[in-house]
Formats: sequence, structure tokens, C-alpha cells
Amino acid sequence: MTRSAYHRRGSSYLEIQVAMVLLSIGMAGLYSMSVVQTRQTRRLRDVLPPNEVPALNRADDQWARKLGAYANLDAVITPITSLPPYTYAERVIDNVDPGLDGDVKFHQDKLDSHGWTPWSYYRTYRGSAHYHYSRGNRGSFAEFRIKNLPPGEYEVLTTYPSLSSLGRAIPHAIFDDKQLRAVVRVNQRVTPSDVTYDGRGWNRLAVIQCDSGKIRVQMRDSPTSRYYVIADAVLIRSARSFELLSVDRTPGGGATAVLEAP
Repeated sequence: MTRSAYHRRGSSYLEIQVAMVLLSIGMAGLYSMSVVQTRQTRRLRDVLPPNEVPALNRADDQWARKLGAYANLDAVITPITSLPPYTYAERVIDNVDPGLDGDVKFHQDKLDSHGWTPWSYYRTYRGSAHYHYSRGNRGSFAEFRIKNLPPGEYEVLTTYPSLSSLGRAIPHAIFDDKQLRAVVRVNQRVTPSDVTYDGRGWNRLAVIQCDSGKIRVQMRDSPTSRYYVIADAVLIRSARSFELLSVDRTPGGGATAVLEAP
């Protein structure tokens, strides 16, 4: 009994998978991929030296062939003459902070019979806050002022102890000195949680441009501030993706910088 010859046409699924893996390796540059059993290979073999292997991404260096990456390092064309100033700023103004760089003003309108009362409480920032009983739009406010800032873009945040007796939508007006930049309503019944700083949660109010060197944040009495408003602390910080620790010039006009991620 004889078996007739069987000639298969095409490839099996496993063979196609193996071929695709090899193709991916070669195209990614992980290792030079040899091309075999094709007409192009036979033609290459006819023109290349006997010991040369036809391959894609062929390089003279063995590690260059394995890694598939090439780099050229050239000298600095334009030497650096000066380093830009490092102007990152980060400041907290507490409700009891006086000083050159910031303070707090508590304004009681003449039509308002309720002022701002200091309050010692362990859940406040640094153990103290001021509260105000709001009866509507009477014009009273607490203003946090941060001064001597380099011009730039700043993130403005606030913290407070969340209580059920506080207002649901307390207006926070943010000024670049006299220019109003934003008005944000804060629900002080909800614990601030946008950012963690100095062991506390903070709510991000806005990111504003400050050109005057002074930011003012007003927590206002309004119909939506009922029943109480808490003035605890405000944090401002300039936008950054890293902290610059040091810069040292190197020969040839370059520089070496040490950075720390936030």
C-alpha cells in the first residue's frame, strides 16, 4: 500500500503566529531580523560577501544591531550665558497670620450685627479659625492677602473643618490686587480633599495669573453662605512640575541640574 504525496498549500495558524512574532521583533529593532527563503534573499546572497547575512536594520556594531537605537552626541553650539531665576513660591496664610508677606482682614459691615469670632478647635489648621454668622448679603467678609509674589501663574487653595452648620455655596472672590480673577462657591459642609498639604486636605479654588505681586481671597457673606462661614487658611503656590535643587555650570557652556519631582 502506497501513500500518495500530499502537497500543502499555505501555512498553519501556529506558523503565522511565529512569523508575526519574528516580524515584530525585527521591526521593533530588538534584534536584526534575517530574511530567508525568498527571492530577494537569494539575490542579496549573490551580491554580498560570502560571510555576510542579509538582514533588516543592519548596523556595523553588534550592540547597535541588538538594541536598534542610534545616538549622536555633539558639542553645545551656543554656550549658556545666564541661568533663569528660580521663582517658585508656596505660602500659607493662616487666619491669625500678620506679617510682611501676608495678613488677614476681617470686615464687619455696619448693617451686620454679627462680627468674626476667633475659635480654637483641633480640626482647624494650626488649631484656630474665625467664624461668622451669615444672615444673607450683609457685606461682611474675611480677606486673606498674600503679598510680595513674583509675577506668574498661581494655584489658590483653601482649607477648613467641615461642619453641617456651614454654608453650602460660600463665595470666594480671588483678586490680582484690585482686578477680580475668579469667584468660586465652596460647600464648607464637605471635607476639602483636592490636595493634601501639611497633613491636611485642601480645596483648589482656581489657577490665576498674578501680575501685581499681590493676591487677595475674600470669603463673603451672601444668601448662599448660611448659616456660618469659616475662615481658616489659604494656600497659594506657583505651578511647577519639579523642584530645582541646584544648577552647576560645566565646561563647554553646559550645565548640570539636580531636580526633585513633587
